[in-house]
Amino acid sequence: MMGISIFNSCNNRKVESPPISKTESNEIMMAKYIPANQNLYDTIDSLDKFLWEAYNKGNDSIIVSYVTEDFKLFHDEIGTVFSKKKFAPLVSNYFKKIKNLNFKGETVDGTNEVYEIPNYGAIQFSYQRFRDNENPEWTAPARMITVWKKTSEGWRQSQQFSFHE
Repeated sequence: MMGISIFNSCNNRKVESPPISKTESNEIMMAKYIPANQNLYDTIDSLDKFLWEAYNKGNDSIIVSYVTEDFKLFHDEIGTVFSKKKFAPLVSNYFKKIKNLNFKGETVDGTNEVYEIPNYGAIQFSYQRFRDNENPEWTAPARMITVWKKTSEGWRQSQQFSFHE
């Protein structure tokens, strides 16, 4: 079955729209993600890996340095945080709490998608998972949506949404 040609309003380019089909179990099947801007994808993917490395080492100062002053966090377990000033102690206290658990997190391979937001930055969709000494098996993946802003200091997270589906 051929896709139809559509005008993609996200980046004002013509794309082939893949057909959407359903499996026997009625799950929606989508086409494999291919970055429209490979350089942007590589940049955000690299930053994502860098921040997970900082997370896994408990380096709260690096994590906090990569958010904007007006950062907004929406989290299904801890609720909302609406500034870098409020986010910093939250991260610091969190790392103190899990220090002895050898807590690890990562973006699930193959789930990272990055889309350009003209005159602002990018939006990243991915799934994340975690494990620790007490629970060595990876958790069920949780959805992560991050809005990245390109600033004079470089790329910074301006909003983050984290939730289990």
